[in-house]
Amino acid sequence: MVTKIKLGLELTTLHTAHRTRGFGRVAQAYFEELSRRPEIEVAPYSTDEFPRSTGTRDDQWKDQLWDRWRLAWSYRTQEIDLLQIIDPMKVPPFSSAPVVTMVHDLIPYIYRERYQPNLFVQYLYWRMKRQIKSSAGVVTPSHSTAEDLAMMFAINEDRIQPIPHGIDRKRFYPRAETEIKELCQKYRLRRPYFLMVADLSKYDPRKSLEPVITRWDVEKLQEVSLVVAGKQGEYSEQLKRKWPGRRNQLIFPGYVDDNELAGLYSGASGLIFPSRYEGFGFPVLEAMACGTRPVVRTIGSVKEIIDGHAIQLEDSYFEEELVDALLELKYESDTDEKLVTHTKKYSWEKTIERLLEYYKNFLP
Repeated sequence: MVTKIKLGLELTTLHTAHRTRGFGRVAQAYFEELSRRPEIEVAPYSTDEFPRSTGTRDDQWKDQLWDRWRLAWSYRTQEIDLLQIIDPMKVPPFSSAPVVTMVHDLIPYIYRERYQPNLFVQYLYWRMKRQIKSSAGVVTPSHSTAEDLAMMFAINEDRIQPIPHGIDRKRFYPRAETEIKELCQKYRLRRPYFLMVADLSKYDPRKSLEPVITRWDVEKLQEVSLVVAGKQGEYSEQLKRKWPGRRNQLIFPGYVDDNELAGLYSGASGLIFPSRYEGFGFPVLEAMACGTRPVVRTIGSVKEIIDGHAIQLEDSYFEEELVDALLELKYESDTDEKLVTHTKKYSWEKTIERLLEYYKNFLP
């Protein structure tokens, strides 16, 4: 084995709109943690050195098509020992070093109608599937995603390594009451409130936000507000129109940074997480790190994260049973230290330790 690993690290996500989402969290954490390791020399790749399309969505897809060739060209003269891909769409067409690809989830393949609207996009995802299968190794953030990948892509499970993501505990921790009150004043929030976190700019069927809002029981929950944090757009306006109760009970603070998001988690009576499919589930882990109990739909990857430390509702009965679950949490605003302790097993340091151990399979 080499004494010092020169690692090519694909970081294109940090220069897109996904930099503030799950992809971006992972790319930033991998870069920071791997760069700290004395046994690793990171050779990062980003798209800054190439011109980017600024026109229509079709022009932006051209970037998707060319990025993998740009990446391969960027490493053509660099002697790297291994190439780590964060965005599976960027697996290069050729590489002199073994390629390890991260597959965050199988959402574009499970929800084809939503994510593969035309032939060109279908081609991109078909090509991505082929490139993932040709990678030397594949990393997933959960056992559930690994099982989905093995089944849908016909990949031997021995080639797939589940390595859970970590959490930035410098950002996500129980916030002081004074900080929570200032945040409530800023966004005109009334406690008690429950929190949902999602991108509201466009409709995403797997998030299942709409059933929660349309079935909100204004009689039993008349003293409770619902706060939905995330980027606003056409979909958030649709949700506002479907709210059955008083408008001052439904609050859309818009996109909030991690510091304010931690405050919203800390002040909430609970996190409502009705998603039907996740590759990992960052909001669930973040809420627990802030001492707030989530109410979740019983699905694979989320079950792995919570490990019994949440209120779980069966998929088919989630909306019907939600009100009773929320009433149980209605005035539970104190920090639950058991939740905080549970999340300490998820750290980026541990993630990278496991990743480096996996890399040994591909090094001389």
